[in-house]
Amino acid sequence: MKYFVSLCLILFFSSSIAYTQHTKYWIFFKEKDTHSYDYRKVLSEQTIANRTLLKLPLYQYSDIPVNTNHIAILEKDGVTIQNISKWLNAVTAYLSNEQLQKIKQYSFVSHLRPVRYTLQAATVVQKPKVQYDAKTPPFRSVSYPNIQVEGKVFRDKNLTGKVRIGVLDGAFHGVRFNKYTTDLIANGQIRAYRDFVNPMNSNFFGDNPKRGITHGASVLMRIGGRKRKKHIGLAPDAEYYLARTEDSASEYRAEEDNWICGIEWLEGFGVRLVNTSLGYSDSFDKEEDKYKPEQMDGATALITQAASIAAKQKGMLLVISAGNEGHGSWRVISAPADAPEVLSIGAVTGAGFKMGYSSIGRKEVDYIKPNVSCYSMRGTSFSAPVITGFMACLMEYQPSLDYRQLIDVVQQAAHLYPFGNNHVGYGVPTASRALAIMDKTYKNNNEKIISKKTKQTIRLAEVGEDIRAGLFRFAGLFHKKDRKEVKDVAFIKLSKKMVIERPAGIRYTTVVLPNKVYEIEWVVQKDTNP
Repeated sequence: MKYFVSLCLILFFSSSIAYTQHTKYWIFFKEKDTHSYDYRKVLSEQTIANRTLLKLPLYQYSDIPVNTNHIAILEKDGVTIQNISKWLNAVTAYLSNEQLQKIKQYSFVSHLRPVRYTLQAATVVQKPKVQYDAKTPPFRSVSYPNIQVEGKVFRDKNLTGKVRIGVLDGAFHGVRFNKYTTDLIANGQIRAYRDFVNPMNSNFFGDNPKRGITHGASVLMRIGGRKRKKHIGLAPDAEYYLARTEDSASEYRAEEDNWICGIEWLEGFGVRLVNTSLGYSDSFDKEEDKYKPEQMDGATALITQAASIAAKQKGMLLVISAGNEGHGSWRVISAPADAPEVLSIGAVTGAGFKMGYSSIGRKEVDYIKPNVSCYSMRGTSFSAPVITGFMACLMEYQPSLDYRQLIDVVQQAAHLYPFGNNHVGYGVPTASRALAIMDKTYKNNNEKIISKKTKQTIRLAEVGEDIRAGLFRFAGLFHKKDRKEVKDVAFIKLSKKMVIERPAGIRYTTVVLPNKVYEIEWVVQKDTNP
C-alpha cells in the first residue's frame, strides 16, 4: 500500500520545559501559495476516489499546504514549530513575550490565539474496580451494547465493517496483549499509526498493558475486536489508522493542535470514518485551560471548527463521545461533539434512558445533541465505538451515502425518532431498522398525540406476559419543557390503560413503550403553575 504523508507535521520539542517558560499559540496566516498547487500531487488516490464518489471538489483551498516561506521566517526568529495545520492555515509554537510582539507585526500573520485547552478521554471519573483482563472482557460492558443495537443482524448479512476507520485517542498500550485485538495486527489490518504526543516513541503499543494507558486499546477492541467467530466489535474486517493525540498523564498540556493534525493525517489516507472518544470541557488541572459551557456552540472551539471542515469539506463521518459531565456543574457535551456536522454519542441504560454521567445537549442550540446513544457502564468513551462499528456496516452496505445521509439513517433507526431530546438524542439505533431504512422498506409507527387536557389516556391492545416479566414492566416518560429539553424522567406501570398526567411547565411528554413511542403535545390555555 502506498502511504501519503500529510503536511500536518509535528516536531518533537520538550513541552514540559516550554510550558513553564512560554505560552503555546496558534499563529494564523493570511494567504497561501496557490500558484504552484496541484491536488494530484497532494491528495492520495483513496482521497481522490472518496471525493469523486461523494461528489466533493477535488480542488479545495484548505488542502493547499501552509506557505513554507512564512514558516522559514518564524524559524529564523528562533521559533520552533510544533504543529502545522493546512486546513486552518496555521502553525503552533511556544512563544516568549518578545517573540509574540514581533510576530504580531508581520504582514503575513492574520492573528494569534493561545492553545490553552486540553483533550481528555471521556471515561467515568469513578471507575468500577475492574482490573485489566487481556483474556475475558466483562460481558455486560462489552457484549451487551452489540445485542442492544442488533449487531447479529449485520453479521447475518455478512456486514463486518469493510471500510477504513481512524481512531484518535490516548495511548494504545495493550493491543498486542488483548486476544480480541491481536488478530488486527497479525492480519495487517492496522495499516498506519502515529504518536502526535511523543513523535520519538518507538513502541506505539507498549510492552505491558498493566503499566501503560489502555484507553485507546479498549476503544479499538469495541470497534473491531474479534477472536475467531466471536465478535466483540461490529467492524472486525475494517482497516485501522491509529493516532495518539492525548497525553493521559496530565490534563494541562495543550493538545488541541495534536487532534487537529491527527484528523488531517487520517484524511490523507482516505479515511472516511473516525472515532474520537475524547473531549474538551472543564476537567483540567489549570483554571485558564477551561472552556465555558456556553462555548460549546458548534463554532467556537478550534477542534470543533476542524471537525466541521472534516465533515463538510472532506466528507468524513466523525463519531464522537458526548462526554461524561452529566452529574457535575458542567453537564453539557464537550467539544468537538458540539459540532452540528458530527455524530455525537451518549450513554444509556439497558432500557434506553440516560446514564447519570452522560453529558446532555445545550438547550441554546437549534439542533439535538447527542444524536443517538447506546449502553455503556464505563462512559461515553465506550458507547461511541459501538456506534462507530455500526456506521462502518452502514457505510459498507451503501458506500455512496455521504455523512449527512448516514447520520440521518442512524437517527431514523433510533427508537425515539422523530421525538428526540437532549438526554439521549433520538435514542438507541438498531441494525434491522437501519437496513430497512436504507432499503426504503421501513415504516415508523411512533405517533404524536395532541392533548387539550392535563391528562391523556393511552390504551394498549395487549400487554403480554413476556413484557410484564421482562425489562419493560414500566413505561418511561420524558417530560420536556420544549421539543428537546428534558426537565424530568418518570416511570409508570405498564398496563392496557395508562393515564399520563401533565406536570406543570411541561409542553411535551415522550411516552416510551416496548415497541412504540408516543409524543404528547400538551395544548392548554393557561399554565397555573409554570
